[in-house]
Amino acid sequence: MFVPDCKQHSMKTQFTIILIIVSFSVQAQFGYDYLKAADRYFKNGDYSSAAAYYEKYLQGGAKGAGAEYDPYKVLRAKKPAATKNNNPVLYHLAESYRLLTNYEKAEPVYQQLVNSSGEVSPLVYYHYATVLRARAKYAEAEDALNKFLDKYTTEDTYLATAKRELLNLRFIQEQLKKDISEYTIQKITPAKEGASYAPIWTADNKLLFTATWPEAGQSKKHLNHLYQASFAGSEINEVTTAGLPEAAMHEGTPALSPDGNTLYLTRWTVKDGKKSAAIYKATKNGDAWSAPVALNEIVNEPGANAQQPVLVLGGKYLLYASDRKGGEGGYDLWTAELNEEGQPISTTNLGNTINTPFNEEAPYYHAASQHLVFASNGRVGMGGYDLFYSKGEPGNWTAPQNFGYPVNSVKDDIYFAAHAASKNILENVLISSDRSAVCCLELFHITKTYKQYFNGVVVDCATQQPIPGAVIGVTDASGKKLADLVTNNQGAYRIETEPGLTLTIEGRKENYESATITSGDDSTLNQLCLAPVKKVLFTESKLEIRNILFAYDKAEIPEDDYAFLDEVAEYLKKHPQDAIEIGAHTDGKGSAAYNKKLSARRAQACYDYLVKAGIEGWRMKTKGYGECCPLEKETTPDGKDDPAAREKNRRIEIKLL
Repeated sequence: MFVPDCKQHSMKTQFTIILIIVSFSVQAQFGYDYLKAADRYFKNGDYSSAAAYYEKYLQGGAKGAGAEYDPYKVLRAKKPAATKNNNPVLYHLAESYRLLTNYEKAEPVYQQLVNSSGEVSPLVYYHYATVLRARAKYAEAEDALNKFLDKYTTEDTYLATAKRELLNLRFIQEQLKKDISEYTIQKITPAKEGASYAPIWTADNKLLFTATWPEAGQSKKHLNHLYQASFAGSEINEVTTAGLPEAAMHEGTPALSPDGNTLYLTRWTVKDGKKSAAIYKATKNGDAWSAPVALNEIVNEPGANAQQPVLVLGGKYLLYASDRKGGEGGYDLWTAELNEEGQPISTTNLGNTINTPFNEEAPYYHAASQHLVFASNGRVGMGGYDLFYSKGEPGNWTAPQNFGYPVNSVKDDIYFAAHAASKNILENVLISSDRSAVCCLELFHITKTYKQYFNGVVVDCATQQPIPGAVIGVTDASGKKLADLVTNNQGAYRIETEPGLTLTIEGRKENYESATITSGDDSTLNQLCLAPVKKVLFTESKLEIRNILFAYDKAEIPEDDYAFLDEVAEYLKKHPQDAIEIGAHTDGKGSAAYNKKLSARRAQACYDYLVKAGIEGWRMKTKGYGECCPLEKETTPDGKDDPAAREKNRRIEIKLL
C-alpha cells in the first residue's frame, strides 16, 4: 500500500496557500491601482478614462491590469488600501457618465447608489434628477428632486436651482398632455453640417438667417455667416450668402429697417473661450451691403457684449441683448432710442418684469399683436432656453408667458420670427431649436390653426343687468346650427368656431322676448339685450291674480308679489282714466264672518301698497268677498282636505271699473 510523504504533502499545501495569498494580494494591488488611476483621471477631467477604470475597479480588478497603462504616472503603493464602502466610487462613476452626457449609463449607477444601504450625499439625488430628466423620465426626476429638497437645507445655487427645476418638471408633464393637433411643426434646414438659426423675413418674402456651414472659399470652417434664401413648402432653397464683405469674424442675427436698406447685425470673436460681441450697421449698396460699422458706445459699451438686435416702432428703437452692467444679471434685454441716422442716443434696461438674474436673449417684436418675444433660461419652462411673450411696448410690458409645448421643447428653443401682419402670432412662424439635433440649432417652421372666439354677455334691456341661464343659439351664414350654449352666472358666453365664419347669435330666456345679433370682431364683447315679455294685465275687464297667495290667516303681501303690484301701478299711471276694484277671497276654513273681515284686510293691504306706489286712492275701491266664489273644491273625492286647492282660493282679483 502506498503511503504519501507527509512532509512533501505539507510543503505542497503551504505553497498552494502562498500562491493564493499572493494572487489575492496582486488582485487587490491591481484593484487599488485602478482606483488611483480612475481618481486621477476624474480629477483631471478625463471622464471617459475615469469611467473605464472605475468600472475595472468595481469588477474586482482581477483581469486586464498591465504596465502599459499609467499616463498620469500612478505609482504602486506598497500596501493596498481596503475600501469596504463602494458608494464614493459609484458616485464618481455616475458623475463621469453624467458629465460625458452618457445618461443611459449614468442612470443605473445613480439608481444603485440611491438604493444602497449606506448613507449618500443629497447631491446624488440632485444629479440623478438631471439624468432622469435627460432620459425623459419626468415623474421619476420630480421624485428625486423632492428627496434632494428633503435632505438639503443650505441656501445656495443647488437649492435655488432645484426648486426652479421642480417647477419645470411639473410644467413639462402638464404641457406634454396638451392636444397639439392645431400645430404643424416642420424642420426646414437642409442637410448640412453645422448650425442654422436667427431667421427673419425680408420685405420681398425671402429669409435672412445665420449659419455655421463650411463653404468653399471661406477662410475658416464653421465661421458664422449671414445667408439669404427663399422659403416655400417644406425646405429653404436658393441659399446664398447675404452679400456682406467677408471678414475673419463671426457675424449674424440680422435686423432690417422697414425699407430694407439698413441692416443691423451682430459681429463677434472668441478668444481663449471668451466671447466679444458688438452690434454693427450696414447699408444697402446695390445687391450687396457696405462694410458693417460698429454702433457707438451707448449700445456697444466697452468690456461688455451687445448682440441680437431687432428694430421696433418703425425703426425708432433698437431692442438687443447685453451682459453690460446695470442689469438684473447674465444677459438682459435693453432698448435703445435711435436718431435719424440710426445711431443710438440713449439706452434703457427693460427691467425685472422681463429680465431675470439668468439670461434673456434673442428679442423679437411682433407689431401686429404688440407682443415682445424673447428666449430665457431663467423662468419656469421645459428646458434650457424657452420662448416667452409679453404684450406692450418699450417702457410698458406685461408679465411674460411661456408659449408652452410644442413651440417649446425639452431642449433649447431660441430666436423667433413671425410672418406678415397677422395678429395671430403663431399663424406662420420660424424658430431655432436643437430639439431633433445632436449638437446644433436648426430652423423650424411652425403653423397654428387658430380657432375663432366670440365673447358675449346677455343683459336685461330695461335694467342692463346680466341674465344667467339664457340659451344662446349659434348659426352660420347658411343657417346651419353650430351650437347651443347657456350663459353663466354673470350672463356671459363664449363661442368657439373655425376661423372666418360670420355668426348669427340668438338669445332666449323664459319671460323675455328672444333677440339676435350678428357676431362682431372677436376682440370685442358682443352684448345681446333681451326685453322682458310684457304681461297683459286686464283681459275682458278682469284679471285673476293667483300669484298673490296669502299665507293662512294672514293679510301681509308676500315680497315676491311686490313686482306684480308694481306692474299694476305702472299700468294705472299710463292709463289715468282707468279705475279698478281690488277684490280679495279667502279659503273656506273659519267662519263666514271672520273670512269676510280677513278678505277685506287683504284687499286693503293691496290698496295701501298701490297708494304708496303713487296711485290716487279715489281710483281704487276694495271689497272683501270672504269665502265666496272658490276656484276649486277644497276637499278631495274621498272627503280629505286639499291644501293646494285652498291656496288657490286665497287670492286677489283686480278688475277694471
